[in-house]
Amino acid sequence: MAAALAVSCAGSASAEEVTGAADNLRTGWYPDEPSLAPASVTESAFGQAFKTLLQGAIMGQPLVANGTLLAVTEDNWAYGLDPVTGAIRWKRNFGTPVNSTELGCPDISPHVGITSTPVIDTASNVAYFVSNTSVKSGESAWKMHAVHLASGEELSGFPVELSGRSAENIAGLTLVGNKQLQRPALLLMEGVVYAGFGSHCDFTPYAGFIAGVSTGGAFKTMWASSKTEGSIWQSGGGLISDGPKQILVTTANGTPSGEGDPAKGPGDAPPEGSLAESVVRLQVNIEGHLKATDFFSPFNNKELDKEDFDLGSAAPIALPSQYFGTPADPNLLVQAGKKGEVYLLNRNELGGMGQGPEGKDKVIEEKGLGEYGGVWDGSALWPGDGGYVYIPGVSKPGTGQENFNYLRYFKYGVKGEVPNLSSAATSTEQFGFGSGAPIITSNGTSNGSAVLWITHCPYVEPNHCEGAELEAYYAVPVGGGAQRLWKAPIGWASKFSRPEASAGHIYVGNKEGQLFSFSGHVLTSSASSLEFAPVSVGGQRVAEVTFTNSGTPLEVSAVRAPSAPFEATGLPSKGSVIAPGQVITVQVKFSPAAAGKFAGSLGLTTPAGETNVALSGSTPEPPVEPPPPPPGGGSQTLATLASSPPAGGTLPFTESLLNLANLKLHLLASKPGHGRRAKVSYTLTAAGKVQLVLYRRVISHHCTHGAHTCARYIRTKVTDKVLGHAGSNVLTLDLGRLSAGEYRLTATPIASPPAPTVARSLAFAVR
Repeated sequence: MAAALAVSCAGSASAEEVTGAADNLRTGWYPDEPSLAPASVTESAFGQAFKTLLQGAIMGQPLVANGTLLAVTEDNWAYGLDPVTGAIRWKRNFGTPVNSTELGCPDISPHVGITSTPVIDTASNVAYFVSNTSVKSGESAWKMHAVHLASGEELSGFPVELSGRSAENIAGLTLVGNKQLQRPALLLMEGVVYAGFGSHCDFTPYAGFIAGVSTGGAFKTMWASSKTEGSIWQSGGGLISDGPKQILVTTANGTPSGEGDPAKGPGDAPPEGSLAESVVRLQVNIEGHLKATDFFSPFNNKELDKEDFDLGSAAPIALPSQYFGTPADPNLLVQAGKKGEVYLLNRNELGGMGQGPEGKDKVIEEKGLGEYGGVWDGSALWPGDGGYVYIPGVSKPGTGQENFNYLRYFKYGVKGEVPNLSSAATSTEQFGFGSGAPIITSNGTSNGSAVLWITHCPYVEPNHCEGAELEAYYAVPVGGGAQRLWKAPIGWASKFSRPEASAGHIYVGNKEGQLFSFSGHVLTSSASSLEFAPVSVGGQRVAEVTFTNSGTPLEVSAVRAPSAPFEATGLPSKGSVIAPGQVITVQVKFSPAAAGKFAGSLGLTTPAGETNVALSGSTPEPPVEPPPPPPGGGSQTLATLASSPPAGGTLPFTESLLNLANLKLHLLASKPGHGRRAKVSYTLTAAGKVQLVLYRRVISHHCTHGAHTCARYIRTKVTDKVLGHAGSNVLTLDLGRLSAGEYRLTATPIASPPAPTVARSLAFAVR
């Protein structure tokens, strides 16, 4: 099995999927939430951003994709909301839900409609979910839907009815609408959406089903776990995929008579049709149908069946192999159950039934029997700080009763090259039955950056989840215990609800149809600075900057307006409140009354701190008269002449060459120890004279063209008229008395008899 199975070690769903519990391994880990650091989650700095009322109880996890918050309800409504403001952009009803009174089952009331967590294909911007619609009294139909996330419009080819279809692996077994409940979060894998089904209030006959529908609307497969019972519900936790064509699922108890389903046998020979009370690996075959290829079932599954101790009351969680596991056991899975047991399994070889020593379990680790509370919901993990797994219990150990227990932290480790989980912390708060599955937010795997979020139901009979709270805990034990950071009321919580994290927000829905968002204080400006293009004196320019609140409501405690020559309009007043999602648009005018360069700023002070925008502007520089051509015309090249040469070296300026038809002028470095000198070389095609004149560059205020300043060249006393012979000529100029500044050396050949000549110039600087 291990050799044949290619298991992905990725820790998240495809980048094109948004799904329940963060990813297809169902880790519950959201690693891209740096703003949700423990230091930011305080009673004063973190709070409710919005609460939007929808129609129907919200059981499924809200999801955010492509700028839309998706929520579905038990009244068969789907909503697309603004994830910052909570404003409803679209809503659509998908049929009449089923009245729970008609079913004779108050487990979900008053209606049963869309119960599970959808899945979103972000590439196509399509969301998939399953609804239960009333056909007539006592009868209902389950349908797979696909809608455009931007509008809620249903895709062509949908919905696809799932009820009434028969299992391919068990003859005569059919999915019945009013006896099944579609509770697990959906899985999108390789173009097919998979939905798990279990019983509704244990109405018989039923079985655990997995139905598959292609994203194009074609029905693909229907697989059943057992001939009788073996629900797939996982308290809403999703089906796992850990590799191509691979699905992992956990089934609930088999027949109460305790016949034992499945019987004793190796994991790589799973008994199709007899896989209740099991962790099951399924593979998609070439026809698109599902086939069991591996399984694990506790050796005492008969006793678990008799006492209604579902193994599948808890959702499995696959541990990503880049953070957990060993070379011998790289792919791990954690499975808890209703009796309180915790199993650490090898995903490459699940272990079968009764294959361990003395006919017991062949697992990597087994713990908690009779010690930990029963688990009805999902788990979560954190790979940072050495690795942790979090499992909430909601019943007294070994009882399976609907009362309370505690949130437990398990530290990952390796003992003798074997992976293990050790108890690291237990909450002091009691978690009543119905409390939800946790999620973890963090800044990547940075130690100390993680926070655990969970819906906490108080233990109050008979309605445990009235007066529920969303709570945040340090993800790493503090002083050996689970320390709570923050909490907020969320009304009457839905059973086993799991919050969602996105862009610094935590979202959670409740039984009353209220969708909550919680966030820190966030106010951002569209620009940190505004730089105005130059404006003439008496003129003006206008620019715009915006301030956006993407967190909780913010009261403005101070406003800083800019001073002249800047002016701002549209700034909010002190004491006003900026609502979540509100955008403040500020017009900034720059109108200088005098020449110069100017700087200023504007800003707002709110609970998010000071949000500032720097301002700068200037008047145009006065036009500068272009420098005159070198005296006598010609071209120019700049060189730099130092005040003294470095020891053992030459003067550090660039040699430049001036070309004349029959004249070459070189400015050369003088030798060390000879002061500030320069050599001029030139070549004449015939003997003649060359006039050398040195000019100094000065700045003048007597300019033409309206310029305030301009450059002039004044003739110095350094002049000479030298005789040159045909061929190369070299002479030395003494520049030692020159003060610092910029100069031009102009060379003009003097023809004899007189004839037109062309001067050449060389510019250099004395420092």
